[in-house]
Amino acid sequence: MVRGAVSLALAALGAAGPALAASEEFMPRNPIELRAEDIRPRRSVTIEMPSYDDLVRPGQDQGRDLPSYEELARPDGIERFEGIAREIARQSSDEAMGELRRRASVLGVGPSAQPEVAGIRKLPEGYRATILLSLSMGEEGLRGIFAKFAGRSDVRFAFRGVPDDMTVPDFALTVAKIAAGDDSGRLSGNFPAVLDPVIFDAVEATAVPLVIVEDLSKMGAVAPGRDLGAVVMRASGVSDADYAFERFEAGEAALSQGPLFAIEEEDLIARAKREALVVEAGLTRDPDRLRDRYWSGQQGRLEAMPITPAVADDTRQLFFAYVPSEDIRDSEGNVIAYAGQVFSPNDVLPWNRRMFVFDPMDPDEVAFIERLRAEPREGIAREIFLVTNLADRAAPARPWEVLQGVVDRFRQPAFLLTDEVLRSFQIRHTPTEIYPELVDGRVEVFAREYSLK
Repeated sequence: MVRGAVSLALAALGAAGPALAASEEFMPRNPIELRAEDIRPRRSVTIEMPSYDDLVRPGQDQGRDLPSYEELARPDGIERFEGIAREIARQSSDEAMGELRRRASVLGVGPSAQPEVAGIRKLPEGYRATILLSLSMGEEGLRGIFAKFAGRSDVRFAFRGVPDDMTVPDFALTVAKIAAGDDSGRLSGNFPAVLDPVIFDAVEATAVPLVIVEDLSKMGAVAPGRDLGAVVMRASGVSDADYAFERFEAGEAALSQGPLFAIEEEDLIARAKREALVVEAGLTRDPDRLRDRYWSGQQGRLEAMPITPAVADDTRQLFFAYVPSEDIRDSEGNVIAYAGQVFSPNDVLPWNRRMFVFDPMDPDEVAFIERLRAEPREGIAREIFLVTNLADRAAPARPWEVLQGVVDRFRQPAFLLTDEVLRSFQIRHTPTEIYPELVDGRVEVFAREYSLK
């Protein structure tokens, strides 16, 4: 076991997606990542084309079925890694407490230097108070609580985990410095602290301070196998263990008063579980998981794009230009284009594509694109379908199935919108149609946004 908390990261388990299309007239380098230069018409070439079923049934040519949703949600080995996570959390908690004891020993105040202090008891035998804390309460607040209850055998301090930017030893040293009141971290006597997210889960603690009074005659009643008795009193917003017990003796089982602070530290078990899954995801060669990881990344990229549904109809002309940064010469050294000279692509080859940009998860947009497509435009040699979303939150589906649905519906290749195409064609809303139109004898390119509201 590596000492200290493990590094933090989150990797989605997944798998690589298939290429979806090619044609003799339109051949982007990567069909999934459509580039601006790929949209320009090219000379026809002869290539061997796959059948339609091979084109739109990703995964079938590999001789295996696509994984089920359950298999993706609970991949093989997840139980083993959850067990590893629990063990990491247990050892990390033990290590934090051991670090506190070691510091006390080195500084001459621990068991190796003086007899162990049994601690003071004020609560009746069979009862213990646990004060749930967080660094979010501030050093002064924590120091006052430590000063009042450190050295007590019937009171302990509990933390849920460690902050993102700390290892377990770092956290132990931070707590020791707060308790000591200086940078020496010198602890004297008994310092009863634990690092245990199970306590927080057992009492559903979402804010601190919180004092719980335990009946130790019923150990394991709340969390079997853990050092936690039956909770007979829950005092939210309270940091005084003696006061909480007095209210318990008065017949109360719960109370809420005083200010509360959000818990800064991440659940140690959840942190360890994430790290275990990161390790697994980073090392996996499982094609299903690699594929799912790829498509999850694609969806994340789409979600980051600043595209929203159109709220008003709008048509605007698009202007394209190329300006060379230096002279362009032919093989004999003659200048055929000067630096700074402006060229329009339409002067060389008029635009003859019709592009539809839409959200395939919006039924209204899909139906509208079908109706729009039925209205022909002159001068169109190729239709291009660009989608802006792969996540079906109402009825979760695998991302590649969403794209597959578009291909099946329109019987044409479909592509994911890329950042380059987004910028080049100034795409802002969905649905958007990009098309050529003859204006005064010249082919111009227009983008039209349609409001469906």
